[in-house]
Amino acid sequence: MKEGDIESIIRQGEGTTVEFKLRLPRPWRLAREIAAFANTLGGIIVIGVDDVSHIVGVDSVAETKQELIYAAGLVEPQVKIHTEVVRINKLELVICKVARGENKPYRIVENTPGGLKTKVYVRTGAAVEPVEEGEARKLGDQDRLRKRLRLTEDQKALINVLRTSVRTSDGIGLKQLAHRLNMSTRRVTRLLVPLINAGIVAELKVAKGSAYLLRGGRPY
Repeated sequence: MKEGDIESIIRQGEGTTVEFKLRLPRPWRLAREIAAFANTLGGIIVIGVDDVSHIVGVDSVAETKQELIYAAGLVEPQVKIHTEVVRINKLELVICKVARGENKPYRIVENTPGGLKTKVYVRTGAAVEPVEEGEARKLGDQDRLRKRLRLTEDQKALINVLRTSVRTSDGIGLKQLAHRLNMSTRRVTRLLVPLINAGIVAELKVAKGSAYLLRGGRPY
């Protein structure tokens, strides 16, 4: 990637397909991030940038790359990653590109109080969240639905509102979404159903009903 591309990504901040790391976490936590990207639409991890987009750089490019490769090896089945170095103002950043998985669901083995268990994680907004086994089995089906889905102009408008207006993992309520689109809540609900079934939009249960959040990157 070019310096200007990374600078643009950093200005936009973290999101559904972008994660910043000042320093890499423990391998199993990093494996969660990698698996979550593979289970949605892929993404990039930028190492050497803090959560408020300050560029700090990495101390050792070689060690950072080794840690990324090791963490990716904790994911089953094998996940594809690509690492590269970008220099900005003499500071080195390591970029890890995670490909969208072709053999979902991708799992990691974690040591829990009940023993070793495999877990599946997905990316919802800028957050990494675990999913139950039943939902995990649907990930491959959602990819097939995505490929067959033909978005209407109204659905594209809805996705654009979610992409440009929702900056937190709390999502946006149905009434607020309908107001932004200048549509009735019933109409917006009809637009949401196929997007939720295809895994493009996540429905979050909140105190006052449901909230909605873009789950992955561009679906069209």
